[in-house]
Amino acid sequence: MKRMMLLLCTLLPVAGGAYGQDLPDGKKLVDLRGQISTTLITNHTPDTLKINTRAFYYTPYYETNAGLTIPPGKTDSGKVSLAYPDFIFLLNYDLRLYNAPGRRIHAHINSIKNGSTQVSFTGDLVQENDYYMAYQINFKGLAKETRLYYTEAAKLQDLNTFPAVADSINDLALGFLKKYAGPLPSYFKSSEELRLNYNAAFRKYNVLLEREFKSGKKNLVRASYFDFEKSVPLNPANFVLSTSYIDYARNLMF
Repeated sequence: MKRMMLLLCTLLPVAGGAYGQDLPDGKKLVDLRGQISTTLITNHTPDTLKINTRAFYYTPYYETNAGLTIPPGKTDSGKVSLAYPDFIFLLNYDLRLYNAPGRRIHAHINSIKNGSTQVSFTGDLVQENDYYMAYQINFKGLAKETRLYYTEAAKLQDLNTFPAVADSINDLALGFLKKYAGPLPSYFKSSEELRLNYNAAFRKYNVLLEREFKSGKKNLVRASYFDFEKSVPLNPANFVLSTSYIDYARNLMF
């Protein structure tokens, strides 16, 4: 209980101020009380789409799963409670949509076959979703942020070298962000860079924990393994709260 209270106290400043980030519509991107967010999906393909969706986060814990069956030319929707911007996962298509507290996004699926994914957006957060869709198409799904860290770690006998490996994986995503030529809101690039860095830092913790669990051994790395903590600040200025930040903060504090 004390650990949860400490984490929540760390997140309290995030509920407002620079962490909340005012947008042109006057709304905050963060509301730790949670607000209902709506995701609409229109099927512009000639086939009926069966989509399994999932949204979840840990602080406070929330999870919801739904199945959507959308005939050609039809629209279906789902509502979730979000406390900060996060992803709605389309599990069986390895895609995600970006939504935020109180927002209403609309995804128009023109093609969703392997090698030919075309999705456009209207409503809120259009530029952000355009970016994430381009990001996912470029990297062929989400593996660059998740599975690749673990598959590369599994090749290492000496885990002390993993932080450098993780940085090289993260550099791929940071490079895409830097080169992305589409329009983006003023807050987004700096916040996305931090989100990616928090994700990489969390994987450094998580890969080590996984190796310790599977081997039944502790103290598998030198103290210098954790030097990455010095370059990943816990309370930076002008960022938007994310699941990656919470995952990193939870491991750093506990």
